Order: sequence, then structure tokens, then C-alpha cells
Amino acid sequence: MDATKVKLLPTLPPPACAGRLKSDGSFPTPIRPDFEFVVVGPAVSAQAESAFRVTDWKAKVATAARAHWPAGWPVRMDAVIVRITEFGWSKRRDLDNVAKPILDAMQGIAYANDRQVRELFARWEHIAG
Repeated sequence: MDATKVKLLPTLPPPACAGRLKSDGSFPTPIRPDFEFVVVGPAVSAQAESAFRVTDWKAKVATAARAHWPAGWPVRMDAVIVRITEFGWSKRRDLDNVAKPILDAMQGIAYANDRQVRELFARWEHIAG
């Protein structure tokens, strides 16, 4: 079964790490993602022939993001890092076109605007059958 995992990370350390850098400049503990979620089903490219498929995919991503965004957390207004991992059967993927609908769908839920994404990591993992 195809699926896509999305993680949102802050570009800055969590407040608990502020002022607590190690002598080598690293943080004492790894920066954990603010949140992550999985969307079941094949990802849809921004270049898909059917605009309906793209719209439907964005709605599916937005629903998953809302379900996992911590209750009471405001939309992030600072810069963020996004990691996208697509798990699928197809070996032909244009990852930059897969990322765009996901980033668009998270606007207004996880961050105000996808221009806040300062780093984007996208990768594809083949599901061996």
C-alpha cells in the first residue's frame, strides 16, 4: 500500500534547549519534529492531468495534518523544515512535483504560508513486494 509520511521541524531549537549548546555548538538532544503524519494512498503530483486528483489529494493531506496537529497549537509563523517520504510501488517519481501539493495543503494548518519552508527534504522509498 502506498503512503506518504510528512514531518515538520522547527529551524530553531526547542525553548528547552535555548542557551544550552554543547561546547562543540551542537544541541544536547536531537531536535524532534513538531509533528508528523502519514497519508495512506499514492501521492499525487502537482502536474497530474486531472485537477480533481490534485484537489482531492490536497484535501486528504490537509485532513491528516489537522488530525495530527496538536490541539491548541497556533499556526507556526517562523521558518520550518519539512521532510517528505513517499513509500510506493512506482519507480518513476518526480519528487518536486509531489512535494508542492503537500506543502500547499499544510498552509493554514501547520504554517501560515509555504514560503516559510526554509529546507525541504523529499525522498522516495520503494515498497518491495
